[in-house]
Amino acid sequence: MIYELRQTSHRRYYIKIADYFSKLGFTPNTWTIIGFFMGFFMAVMIYFRSYLWAMVFGLLMAFCDIMDGEIAKLKNNTTPFGRLLDVTVDKYVEGFIGLAAGLSMPQVLLPSLVWAALSIWGSVLISVVSNVGGMITTKKPFKLVGRGDRGLIIWIGLILGMINPVFFTYSIICITVLSHITVSSLLIEYSFILKKEGKSLPGKQEEGKLSSPTSVETFVVH
Repeated sequence: MIYELRQTSHRRYYIKIADYFSKLGFTPNTWTIIGFFMGFFMAVMIYFRSYLWAMVFGLLMAFCDIMDGEIAKLKNNTTPFGRLLDVTVDKYVEGFIGLAAGLSMPQVLLPSLVWAALSIWGSVLISVVSNVGGMITTKKPFKLVGRGDRGLIIWIGLILGMINPVFFTYSIICITVLSHITVSSLLIEYSFILKKEGKSLPGKQEEGKLSSPTSVETFVVH
């Protein structure tokens, strides 16, 4: 949901900032790499339960994430490798944060590592369903929680975690539940879309075509 808002009411502000930094020679891939390190340091701070610093690095990571996309659009230099790098970095960062959370947050109902693994699993499944669905049809279903939404929930968890670390655990549980609900809702919505378009899910031969290098251009993960 946050991604949709970012593309409408606030985007004009991001474009102005992106234009400034693009003139300084910052490329989209540069921002992606910087964002990777910001995400890594955020995970380190989560591991040590330094939630305030985790929030600082999280903000910097989010800023880098916005800039890499906006500069690419502004300068019209989006490349297949850039998108692939962006997806890869995103998943590494989510893995770092999930692992750090699982190793440090208080246990609630299940071992903390289980919640962390389930949350990362849900995130990966959302990406897979969104990417494959985007290759099959141009119509985009409503996504209950995207990466921005998960980031906001973590942000709230970090704030409350400074009062009591167990609240951070609750935020990870919330992300886990909402992520898997999102996967289910995406599958249901895509089934209706494809039925309406008279399409069926691809067989093995078509899957091979979808995984060709040219199809990388369709990868957009949120």
